[in-house]
Amino acid sequence: MWNKFPNTPPDIPETEDFGIDYEVKYKLPNGKIETTITEWLWEKKWNCIYPVIAWREYSPIIPFRH
Repeated sequence: MWNKFPNTPPDIPETEDFGIDYEVKYKLPNGKIETTITEWLWEKKWNCIYPVIAWREYSPIIPFRH
């Protein structure tokens, strides 16, 4: 489920050295909406130069050897 702006992710745990990865939707200057993986930083900002309009927890898929 996507969380919509202006909602923001929870605070980063003190045990975390870097930001937390999230999947985000952002809006380009031409109005097109793209999706990417980026970090929610300690400064309570997205590591994305474009406006983030929605976000959700990122669950990486871990490949297993066959």
